[in-house]
Amino acid sequence: MAAPEGFSDKVAFVWKIADKLRGHFQPHEYGSVMLPLLVLRRLKHAAGLHA
Repeated sequence: MAAPEGFSDKVAFVWKIADKLRGHFQPHEYGSVMLPLLVLRRLKHAAGLHA
């Protein structure tokens, strides 16, 4: 099964964020930072406010 178009870009984006978090947060804290941001992004897309 092939990955959807743009999937690689999204994966690279998430890894880029993870690399930035490594210096500021402990690994067990990543979820506390990323989950709210991912929820906000999902709500933004669900509301049709694509940017």
